[in-house]
Amino acid sequence: MSSFNTRITIFIFAILITHVFVTLPNGCDENKTYGFVYCSNVSFHDTIEHFRGLTLDSLDFTYCSEPIGRLQSLPPINLKEFTINYCGITEIDDAVFADVSVMPDVEVLDFAYNNITKVPSFGVKPYLTNIKLRHNLLTEINDSAFSGSRLLIIDNFVFTQTLTTPTY
Repeated sequence: MSSFNTRITIFIFAILITHVFVTLPNGCDENKTYGFVYCSNVSFHDTIEHFRGLTLDSLDFTYCSEPIGRLQSLPPINLKEFTINYCGITEIDDAVFADVSVMPDVEVLDFAYNNITKVPSFGVKPYLTNIKLRHNLLTEINDSAFSGSRLLIIDNFVFTQTLTTPTY
């Protein structure tokens, strides 16, 4: 690739990155230095689509304006860290992380301070090493919850009842 083509490519990339951050939804702010986007007091379902197809280091949703309830899907996003805290998640469908285009390089998932009762399957996430689930209402772990990752840390959490796993 010629020096001119390289400069054009870098220039276009810089414009695209700037455009992404300039047009953040209301309630979201960014730290350009670290590639971190923080959204607070926003509708998760209305806001998450803004990040479709993007690559960020970290995306954080805290204190959503309305409870998420059942998390059924996420758009293709490439992140290292994904946080949804204090957003009223009650359930995460197993299919959410089954799609390999959804956070293929994720290292940390933080779902603390919600109302989740069952740990879902996180699909094949080879870089996933840390899942934060503290302050939920966990009573069940899916059989294949961690089978597709090299999980090293499951954040300390307290179960509200005896854990159950399916029997066959």
